[in-house]
Amino acid sequence: MTVLYILLGIAAFFTLLACLNLTLILKAEDELTLTLRVLCFRIRLHPKRKSRPRLKDYRIKTFRKRRLREEKRFRKRELAKAAAARKKEEKKKAVKAAGQEPPKRSLKENVAFGIDLVKYVILRVITRFGKRLRIDVHHIDVVVASGDAAKTAVTFGYVCQGVAYLKELLDRHLQIRYPDKREGTISVRVDYLTEQPTFKVHIDFHIRVWQVVSLGMTALKGYLVMPKHEPKPKDTKPESHDTPSGQSAPIDHTQNKKENAPQQAGKEVSS
Repeated sequence: MTVLYILLGIAAFFTLLACLNLTLILKAEDELTLTLRVLCFRIRLHPKRKSRPRLKDYRIKTFRKRRLREEKRFRKRELAKAAAARKKEEKKKAVKAAGQEPPKRSLKENVAFGIDLVKYVILRVITRFGKRLRIDVHHIDVVVASGDAAKTAVTFGYVCQGVAYLKELLDRHLQIRYPDKREGTISVRVDYLTEQPTFKVHIDFHIRVWQVVSLGMTALKGYLVMPKHEPKPKDTKPESHDTPSGQSAPIDHTQNKKENAPQQAGKEVSS
């Protein structure tokens, strides 16, 4: 029974872990910030928080340790570069000794591989991703401005039309919600008095852990099903038996003698 309880506890732990909701918070005002929220914990992804200066970081001993650490990293990097160059040279020598170059993909094969990758992997992941992902758009505020009034007016028309088309497309294929319905969730404005455009964005992306795993399995399955494009070896030309330039080919006189022999015998009989 103890083993059964342990197995049940492990299964319950992984079930709860798979049901965790991951929230990616995107905000753009003065700068772009990305924050990952898991339960009550927030992890700032971009920009990284600057560490506070500490007194011990400015001691002589700390500077010496830092210099030794950098020298050690530099030596490791140089040794890795030398080893990579050595392996490359050995590979070239082995190819020359074998007399055959490894086959490389042509442009046509690379294009076919890219098309199959989009067809079997990326499109499947995007289709599943659109069903799994939930997006909360709190507000998107765009202010169009430039130094020229005519250019500002034309740009404002393009931005309004592009935002309307994009909103309609995303609403059809993604699960998008607008929590702050009282305010203007998506607004595009024009300002003829300033020269720099501004924008404010606040969007939350929600997805669960098991859905991320499912997307990874979908991508792996599509890659395994995708037809493999192996590079074709180059066709080897047969050896030519052409004579070198400036020299005439040898004439076979024995064949000419055999051909002329019956004619001479016919002349003797007639005489």
